[in-house]
Amino acid sequence: KGKPVQASSPLRAKSGYQRSLVEPCDNKPSCYAYYGEVDPPAPPASIPQLPASDIVTVYVMPNAPIPDNDPAGVSVTLTAPDCVIEDIDVELDMDHTWVGDLDIQLTSPEGTVVSLLDRPGVPATTFGFSTDLLQGVPITYDDSASDPAESLGDDGSGNTLSVINTPTSIRSHGFDDPGTSSLTDLQDENAVGPWSLFIEDNFGGDIGTLHQF
Repeated sequence: KGKPVQASSPLRAKSGYQRSLVEPCDNKPSCYAYYGEVDPPAPPASIPQLPASDIVTVYVMPNAPIPDNDPAGVSVTLTAPDCVIEDIDVELDMDHTWVGDLDIQLTSPEGTVVSLLDRPGVPATTFGFSTDLLQGVPITYDDSASDPAESLGDDGSGNTLSVINTPTSIRSHGFDDPGTSSLTDLQDENAVGPWSLFIEDNFGGDIGTLHQF
């Protein structure tokens, strides 16, 4: 079985795209595409469990700094294999000292721009949630999750968390914002080609790094 050493971003592929090998992707030694039997987390009971051979996992470890208060942001690309998307989750391992500064977008090879995160805590507060993100504590964007992206940094009772210290799953921002696209909108697209992740920090004084996508 092929397993990434660290957290990863799984795509669930439709039947008919089954292989059993592990190979580098995009000619990058830190980027691997996993075909065949990969051990994914069990999905919620409301989603049918697909065979392990239908799971494709792709990840890259860029360790890319996120520029502070810079609209140019940082972009990271990974390449996925040829498969049709039935469901897609995105897992990010990053640190940052003010989650409310962050906008995060994912662009598919077919050009769909998904809003993953959009300054949680804004406009309810001027600067968004001051919550810290920690390396090694991944955030998974999964449209079957129970909590919206806007809750990232909220303890569920209207109080701001000082830090997120346990792995967390939230829906993509676009799932709850009809004006933007969600991960669900990627269903039936072909995953093959380059995927681009864009992160922008919108206010000065706090920094972070994307460690794994």
